[in-house]
Amino acid sequence: MMRLLSLTAWIAAAGGGICLFLSTVADAFAPSSSRRTIGVASIIQRRTSLDDSVLSPLESDSIPDSALDLVPFLEHLKSYACTKRGSNSIAALIPAKPAPMKSSLFGANRASRRKRQFVASDRTNSESARFGDTLHQALPVASSRRDAIEEYRLVDEAMNILNNYENDPGKKDVLPPMFNLIDGDTESDEDEWIGLCMNSRVDAYQEIDLETILQAECLVKLLLDTYNWTSMDGVESSYPGLVGVVTEMSTCVEYLSKLYITIVNAVEITRPKASLNDGNLYIFQLANGGRFPELDSLRDREDKLLIKIKGSKSADNDLNNHRQLATIREEISIIEQQTTNVLIASMIDAAPHVQRAQHSLARLDVIFARAAYACEWGGVIPEVGNESSINVQEFVHPVLALEKSARDVVPVDLFLPGQVLMISGPNAGGKTLSLKSFGLCAWFVKLGIPITVLRKPSEDSKVRVDFFDDIFVQIGDNQDLIAGESTLMARLNACSTIIQKMETTDVGGKLVLLDELGGGTDPYAGAALSTAILEKMCADNMCKIVATTHSPQLKALSLNDKRFQSASVLLESQEGDEKNHILDSSKMKPTFRLHYGFATESYPLGAASRCNPSLPDDVIRRAAELMSKGSDGDDTVEALRRHMVALEHERSSAKKLTEEAQSMFNEVAAYKRDMVCKLQSSESNLSRLEARLQNIYETLRNDETRDSYEVVGDGLSSLRLLRKAVKSEEELLSEKGLRRVLDAHSFYDDESVVIIAEGEWQWQNAVVRIHDNKDSSNNEETITVIPSLDLAFGAED
Repeated sequence: MMRLLSLTAWIAAAGGGICLFLSTVADAFAPSSSRRTIGVASIIQRRTSLDDSVLSPLESDSIPDSALDLVPFLEHLKSYACTKRGSNSIAALIPAKPAPMKSSLFGANRASRRKRQFVASDRTNSESARFGDTLHQALPVASSRRDAIEEYRLVDEAMNILNNYENDPGKKDVLPPMFNLIDGDTESDEDEWIGLCMNSRVDAYQEIDLETILQAECLVKLLLDTYNWTSMDGVESSYPGLVGVVTEMSTCVEYLSKLYITIVNAVEITRPKASLNDGNLYIFQLANGGRFPELDSLRDREDKLLIKIKGSKSADNDLNNHRQLATIREEISIIEQQTTNVLIASMIDAAPHVQRAQHSLARLDVIFARAAYACEWGGVIPEVGNESSINVQEFVHPVLALEKSARDVVPVDLFLPGQVLMISGPNAGGKTLSLKSFGLCAWFVKLGIPITVLRKPSEDSKVRVDFFDDIFVQIGDNQDLIAGESTLMARLNACSTIIQKMETTDVGGKLVLLDELGGGTDPYAGAALSTAILEKMCADNMCKIVATTHSPQLKALSLNDKRFQSASVLLESQEGDEKNHILDSSKMKPTFRLHYGFATESYPLGAASRCNPSLPDDVIRRAAELMSKGSDGDDTVEALRRHMVALEHERSSAKKLTEEAQSMFNEVAAYKRDMVCKLQSSESNLSRLEARLQNIYETLRNDETRDSYEVVGDGLSSLRLLRKAVKSEEELLSEKGLRRVLDAHSFYDDESVVIIAEGEWQWQNAVVRIHDNKDSSNNEETITVIPSLDLAFGAED
């Protein structure tokens, strides 16, 4: 008996039975094009599209719009789901967009058309509401820190399973059976029939066909196999959380088993007896081979009559045979309909239990979808606290990584040092992207999604994202043209709404994200309004605010108020020119990295020089002249400007010193490695010589010539004493935190050293003095070591 993954069919009459014609067998059994391999292993694959009958995403007030790029990310995440229900569960979090109904590719089809109409209108009835709740429960939005930690524990177990499979692909049994949908070992997970059976407004006996019964058999088998997966060796003990998710269907197993026994092998796909198109079509029919004995008997009689009719030469006999054939076919049709109704009745009785079991399967699928995403894109499980803290090093924005690759995306360090973080910097430098990254990490915790980072953090620098009960976002103006809102009013309305919601929810951490604060009106009035709004929000100690701004007054808040901290996306010179970069920012390029403790210029001229198509050069030069003339009017702004310039110069100097220190450290490390290698070589040579002399000593020990024995014994003793002395000296230096200066060492003036040579100055501190030798033609330097009056170590050392 042949099986099918996804069947597109239309109704036709043939031989008096109920049949459904399919396309060619090559098309029927071809691998699904909607699944393709991804990076972790061939078993971790993505489902990139759903067929036209998928339920529209349910509306949700808990997920924000595209301001944080959550929608494109969730669209990507659902492609990791193995099952249709799992993919729908992720899609249910995406705000709904009404779409026109598509017409059938093959024209009118009463059964399939009614199904699509039911699906399109299903959201308006109570059955749809319950189904929508089930979808949301498969990917719950955490309401507390405990919920988030529990969800991450489940995802971590799934990541361990996928990593174990990647390390040993031969152990495929450790994967849940739903992964067989990708390989084609399991034919189908279509569950539309559940809604048809549970909807009181639909006549299931009219709408369910043989294709649907075959789909039900495949789905019930998948559910039973998933339940049995939990009893495999090592699964229950190693992954208790995942086992707990699956065993929620334990109350349904009895009904699933009963339904499976009723419908298993009830429908088969076979070639019809009379083909209308080169014999290249296949049909669904109730199975032969003893599954339904009475039906088999009637079909045998039908076949014999057809043979008689074909060989008959008598008109009377031919007429009689045709009458018998019509009677038999009528009996076959009645029995087929009765048998089909029995199968459908069993499906209707078990539908609520299959629905509950499907929820457990979808829950498991969504957990593994997040785990597969994390394994492919470098996601890590964060520590989740309740102190409104975020500390993520080298965060990789997942939506940018989709367009490029994880290695091509510039990572950003996310840190909340104070209550308010003001992000400044050049236009098109990455301020808003950094702002969104804070919100995206906070939402990932609520959804149990691992945090994507460039490289796995060490034990000392773990990723931490605390749980925020409320996340408020104001990005863009979102003007309501019908209400007559201006840009400023739209932003003020958004801030006012946030403040009101904060006042009604006093408990729990809050994260507020504000973009382009202080804009949309007169710069001074905008800065004053924004400062007052921020101070009002800061009254809640559990509230953390991240805002981007171009306002100098808002940038200066961090100078006088400890609650405010600064961060900036900086520019870097392309030609080494750092002195005139404020007016010549066209030679600078954005780093897209977030640097803390800095508030920088917006560099609008640099952005103007990079626009496409580019502005004329005379426009940019004229703007630079006007900026230089207008910068003398406000002492506060000018003082802040000078302060920012000084900070950037200090940053540049610190960067240069850091590079020099790193170079020196590398040089010292090379000397250390060289010394260790030489010591190890000397130690090895001494050991070989010692062993050789020991053998000679043992040989001569029994020799009657005592002179040789004494000479070798003395030499061996001297060698051992020498080795002990060398080892003791090196160990002594190491214990005192010193190292022997090599001949290639480059001294610098006023360098502190310790004299270790034997004599009256041993262990004395000293200072190096370097003098130019003017009499030397080779510009040689004279190095003098001047002892100090204090000892580096006491006699007891």
